[in-house]
Amino acid sequence: MKQNEEKKKPKICVVSFPMPSALVVNTFVYNLVEILEPICEKVYVMTSNIPKDKTFTEKIKIQDLKTAMHFRDTIRPRWWSTLLQFFKIIIIQLKMCWSLIKLSKKIDAVIFYVGGANLFLPVLTAKILRKKEISLVPGLGSLSYKESCSKSLFCSIFSTILNIFERANFYLSDMLIVYTECAVEFLNLGRYKQKLVTSGARYINTNLFQIRKELRERKNLVGYIGRLEEGKGVMNFVKAIPRISKKQDNLKFFLGGDGPLKDRIEEELKNNNLYLKVEKIGWIPHDKVVDYLNELKLFILPSYSEGLPTTVLEAMACGTPVLATPVGGVPDVIKDGETGFILGNNSSECIAENVIRALEHPNLDEIAENARKQIEKEFTYESAVKRYEKILEQINKMNSTIFIKSKKED
Repeated sequence: MKQNEEKKKPKICVVSFPMPSALVVNTFVYNLVEILEPICEKVYVMTSNIPKDKTFTEKIKIQDLKTAMHFRDTIRPRWWSTLLQFFKIIIIQLKMCWSLIKLSKKIDAVIFYVGGANLFLPVLTAKILRKKEISLVPGLGSLSYKESCSKSLFCSIFSTILNIFERANFYLSDMLIVYTECAVEFLNLGRYKQKLVTSGARYINTNLFQIRKELRERKNLVGYIGRLEEGKGVMNFVKAIPRISKKQDNLKFFLGGDGPLKDRIEEELKNNNLYLKVEKIGWIPHDKVVDYLNELKLFILPSYSEGLPTTVLEAMACGTPVLATPVGGVPDVIKDGETGFILGNNSSECIAENVIRALEHPNLDEIAENARKQIEKEFTYESAVKRYEKILEQINKMNSTIFIKSKKED
C-alpha cells in the first residue's frame, strides 16, 4: 500500500499572472505544462489569453481568468493610471484566490510561475488551504525595476514594495525553484537554501531550434529579439550602434520585438540616421524566431536581471554566438570564449567594445558548435522531465509526511 502511494502521480495547479507580453508568458507556461504532463495525474492551468488554436490533452484543465493587464495608458494622468493598475492587480489576484478555493479538493500542490509580487494573495490563499507551494523564480521584478529605472524616490519606494511582496512569497512557499546555481547568488536567495532547488531550467525544442545556416554563410548581422522594455537593456544596445558602426562600417543590426520602448527606439534611430543600418521587425511568433536567429552572426542580450533567458538557449541551439550580461543563470551556460561571450556591464560603451571583440574572435565557429552541443546535452525535453520528476517526488514526500502526522494526531 505504501509503495502504491509513493508511485501515485500528483495533481498540480500552475498559476501564472496575466502579463502585458501574454504571448511570451503563455509560451513559457505551456512549456512547463508539457514537462509536467507525463509525470502528473492532472495539471490545472490558471492563466489568461489562451490561444484559440492551442489544443490540450484530457490531463490538462485550463482555468481561463478571462482578464489581462495593460500597463500603458496615455490618456489619463500617470498617477491615475498607476492607481487603476493597482486595483486591476488586486481584482485579478482575488479571482485567482477564488479559483484556488474551488480547486482545493482536486489538487495536491500549486506551482506559481510568472507574476512575482503580483501573486502574493494567491500564494497566501494556497498556504491557508494547506497546499504545498512551489515558486519558480526566473528573475526578480524588483531587481529589474530598480536597476533599469531612474534613481528617483518613487522608483526606490516602488522597488522596495515589490521586493517585500516577492520575499513574502518566498517565505510562504515550501519550495523555490531557480534555473541554475549562479542564479541563487545573483537573486540573493541564499537565505532560503533549505527550500531551494537549482535545476528548474525549461527545455528547448531542439528539433525546431537547430542550425539551418552555418555561421560562415551568414551576413554580418548583430541583433536582439525580445520584449522592448527597460529591464532587457535593449535601449543600451541601440545607443551602442553608432559606436559599433564607427569601428566596423560593414555591420548591420536587427531588432525584433515589441513593447513600451518602441517609440523611444524609433526616435533614437531617427536622431542618429540609423534607419539604413537597422532592420526592425515587430512581434515575432515563437515558431518563427528560429528563422531570424539563423540569420544572426551575433545575438545580444544586455539585460539588467534574468533567470535563465530562453532566447539565449534558443540562440545557442541555432548555433548563434551569444553576447550577454552575467545576470541570473547566464554564467552557468555562457563561458566567455567557449560557449559565448560575457559583457562586463551593459553600458553602450561596453556593448560596442564586446560586439567587436566577439565578431573578431578567431574561433567563432567552434564557439557556436560548443553552444549547440551544450543545449543537446542539458536542455532537451527528456532531461527537463527527469528534473521535474525529482522535484515532484520531493513534494509527494512532503505530502506523505503531513498525511502520516495528521493520522497520528487523530
